[in-house]
Amino acid sequence: MKSSRGTVVLFNRSSLIMGLIALILLTIITTYVLSSTFVYASQKQSVVLELDRTTAQKGEIIKVTVKVNNIKNLSGYQINIKYDPDILEMVNPNTGSKTSDGLIGNIITNSDFGILPVSSHNEDQGIFFIGRSYLYLEDYRAENMPEDTGILFEVGFKVLKEEMTSIEFTNINLPNAISGTVLFDWHGNVIDDYEVILPQRINYTALPTPEVSPKPDLGKREIIPQFDINTREAKSSIDYEDLEKAIKDSDLIEGIKTVVLDIKKVDGAKVYIQEIPVEMLSFDSVVHKIIIITEFGTIEVPSDFLNQEEFATGKFISFVIKSLNLDGFDDDLKSNIGNRPIVELDILIDGKKIHWKDNFKALKVSIPYTPSIEELQNHEHIVIWHIEDTLEKANSVTSGRYNADFGIVTFKVNYPGSFAVVYNYKTFDDIDSYPWAKKQIEVLASKGIINGTSKTTYSPSKDITRADFMILLIKSLDISSSFESNFDDVLPGAYYYQYVGIAKELGIASGVGDNKFNPLESITRQDMMVLTTNALKIANKVSLTGNEADISGYEDKDQISLYAVEGVATLVKKGIVVGSNNRINPLGNASRAELAAIIYKIYTEVT
Repeated sequence: MKSSRGTVVLFNRSSLIMGLIALILLTIITTYVLSSTFVYASQKQSVVLELDRTTAQKGEIIKVTVKVNNIKNLSGYQINIKYDPDILEMVNPNTGSKTSDGLIGNIITNSDFGILPVSSHNEDQGIFFIGRSYLYLEDYRAENMPEDTGILFEVGFKVLKEEMTSIEFTNINLPNAISGTVLFDWHGNVIDDYEVILPQRINYTALPTPEVSPKPDLGKREIIPQFDINTREAKSSIDYEDLEKAIKDSDLIEGIKTVVLDIKKVDGAKVYIQEIPVEMLSFDSVVHKIIIITEFGTIEVPSDFLNQEEFATGKFISFVIKSLNLDGFDDDLKSNIGNRPIVELDILIDGKKIHWKDNFKALKVSIPYTPSIEELQNHEHIVIWHIEDTLEKANSVTSGRYNADFGIVTFKVNYPGSFAVVYNYKTFDDIDSYPWAKKQIEVLASKGIINGTSKTTYSPSKDITRADFMILLIKSLDISSSFESNFDDVLPGAYYYQYVGIAKELGIASGVGDNKFNPLESITRQDMMVLTTNALKIANKVSLTGNEADISGYEDKDQISLYAVEGVATLVKKGIVVGSNNRINPLGNASRAELAAIIYKIYTEVT
């Protein structure tokens, strides 16, 4: 196989040809160079799409730079970029002239190793494809000067309209890519398990909650609070008539009327207090939501938040958010939190602080946060800790997660206290040989959803018990409920008592007969799938269930028990379970590694 060195191959703009280019390049590398074995890179490897600006006026140019960091022995790449052609026009970032190609960066440029360049641009769809790969890999390896960090290419986009938009990677016409990117090492192998980092949206002023529409909202109220210079408290209130009108005028967000109370920043304030009529939050169901925005964080409150009779006589409920420092905190906590934000949340009814755990529905809270470059590369390890009253210990809030589009950390909570943003990277010594589950185990452990069998081990091959699986499932879906009874073999004081009790109360688990659960038995794969499907239904995460047709292609489908067919088929239909070697293995025991992979998929894709 020969290639003219340095020649740029420019194909036509049809999406079909672009897909063929990717397929041809993959075939050349895997067939003529070496095998297609996967290589699993370290967690700190990344592909980054950077913008030189995220706000731009009509006519201005946004420069896009695509970089790689610490990609071991990189020899080639394929990248797909998607943009909105009605808002952006692809141009040369230096001259502003219209172009269909990118400017090559500072790696994969050595013509001594034979370069195969490909490029395609579909203006109508707004898809730009580019790839470059070394052909003479034996020479490249012999030189022993691997390229692992640098700029792949640059391209510019002229702003045609001042509207919110994005520039991002896409998998369109690039099968088996990782978020629109494919990388190769100097053996011709596909590199896997690197982070893909994308920028925030363009021309977007984000309200600090992912559910708030960026468009003007008739239900939005800008509020200037009254400031007490002695207490450093900024207080504000909204009366029933004004709030009722705001609800009536507000837009539907996800089918719910949503009012935004935008509390203006007060210099020197340490506490913000927003007062709301109790009757506006005492409905039997969610008919509207109220979002309270402050500089320290945002609180989203559903209309059925305060439906307990004991509070019905109150007139006003106040939501309090306070910014804290590390004074009085344990030294270990200080070290872990560093200079990241900490807030204290409280609720008052008619001016009196109340204990609200288990008495109310959960609040959705978000805290603005700008991560470091290292944290962005592993942003799933940005978590929320609840600080105990002694200021000596902390517990993970499992729902905490970083939202890169809005620059916030969100979580759900139904109890007061202090909450801190933390970067918590947790790993184990015995998971390196499980590359398909390593990242999943680390993320779930860092969020407090799963635990190791010791501080340094996870025991990935060990069977998981029915009780331990129930803990993972309830935590990952953030399900809660009070309950008055439990299974006869689930005794008070057991570490799994609460989670199994919740599952029994909500109908997730019906037991194995005679009001028994067999908590310490290993769970079979089919029982794991049945319980997972039941939990997804309770959490309103499943709209369509599976049936026998969805599992007809598996060789061992006849081994699935009748009671488990719908549960297994539903997870197959949703893509949560795919089986192995055309088998679902319903009667086999589930390992801790397998469960981590499934729970991670539920946590990240379903919730």
